[in-house]
Order: sequence, then C-alpha cells, then structure tokens
Amino acid sequence: MTDENKLILKNMLAQTPPIISSFYNKNNAQSLIFSFGDQLHDLALFLLCPALAKFQIPIHLIFMPDNFTDTLVYDALTKFCEFYKINLKIIPIKFLQGLYKNLFTEYLHISALETNQGDKGQTTNQTLNAIRQTIISTLIKEKNYLYLDTTTKTHFLRGHPPLNLAIKHTLCPFGQVGLSCVYDWIKNAFPTQFNEDIEKLSHLLSIIPGSMNRGDHQLIDKIDELNKYAALNQLDYFPII
Repeated sequence: MTDENKLILKNMLAQTPPIISSFYNKNNAQSLIFSFGDQLHDLALFLLCPALAKFQIPIHLIFMPDNFTDTLVYDALTKFCEFYKINLKIIPIKFLQGLYKNLFTEYLHISALETNQGDKGQTTNQTLNAIRQTIISTLIKEKNYLYLDTTTKTHFLRGHPPLNLAIKHTLCPFGQVGLSCVYDWIKNAFPTQFNEDIEKLSHLLSIIPGSMNRGDHQLIDKIDELNKYAALNQLDYFPII
C-alpha cells in the first residue's frame, strides 16, 4: 500500500466512525447496515467495523445472492463476518430474478437475467442491482436503519451518485476517496489470513478501473449538485463524510 493511501486510511478510521456514530444517534437508527452485491470495493467497509465497534453500534451485512453468485463469495463473506463480529443477513433474490426474467421475456420480449453465467451482461447487472437497491431502500425506510454506501469519489466524478441518495439514512464514507485507493486498501490493509479469499473474489467480482484523469474541481461541481438536491428534498445532511 502506498504511503499516501496508508495515511488516508489512518485518518479515515480515526475521523469517520465518530461522524457515523453521531449521525446514528441523532436519527435514532436501529442498526447500521451495508450490503454486498457484485462489486469488489464493497469489501472496504469491513475495515471500518473495528472502529465502529467501539461505539457499540450493531452492524449487519445484507448479502443478496442471485443465480450468478458463486458459493466462494458466501464462504468468504462468512469468514469476514465472523472475524469482524458482524451479523450476516442473507436475502436471496433468485426468486425475484426469475419473476423479472419471465416479465421481460413474456411482455417486453427482452432477453435479460439469463441463468447462464456467460450471458450476464451490463443490463443484467444493472437490473439485479436495482432489485438489491429496492430491498435496501425498504429496509432503511421501514426499519430505520442507517446505510453505508460504497460510492467513491471516482463514482461521483463519473456521474454515478448512490441510488439511495433520496433516502435520508444513507452515508458515503468513501465519497472523498478515489476507487484506486480503495482497491489498494482491499489488497493490502486486511489481515494476511484474508489474502487468498480476496484474491479469489477479485476474479469473481466486478472491478471498475480506478484511474481518473480529472481534477477535484469536477468533484466540487458534483458536491454542489448534491447539496442542491438535498436542499430541494429537505435533507438535513450531506451523504459524503
């Protein structure tokens, strides 16, 4: 891990958990949750768990496997959750995947959400993630959970804010950090006992290139847009922390 990324991680682990805890208490949240889909950078949230544990906040990982999910992902997540002492909640979306597939095929004449791994494309990924986001949004609203979203500075610069931004209880602890930095943490900041699992997951899960040839000015533009959005929707917080 580069010295710069090591310092960023150190500062984040010192500064971010107190902010999360304060927001958690202010809003009387019932639990802290984050989800795991098909993105490798989702792993980085585990790094926050030891610091958050000091605030005695219950943490749940919502894992929503689909027909494409490899059992190796479940095995690895089980190890991570046991080590970091967080609750693993499994919500299979295979049934919903089947319903969507039949709907698309019968009424829209679209071939999507095929069960063959080789047929999984960008459209299928987006549809599956939309199903996951619907479930997360419902949990946030109905259970008063606080959700940690793994949207990074790189995603914001590319114009991809978190889908749950309209939900008040969503925070983005990596919103000021580039995706390449997060990948560096995943590769080097975890205990060595997870090296093999991370290596396997890196071949199974989606990885977005972290290199960006854009300046921070565009991030500032995005932040301005999000602040305006928050004001219009009467949100009394800003999700990037």
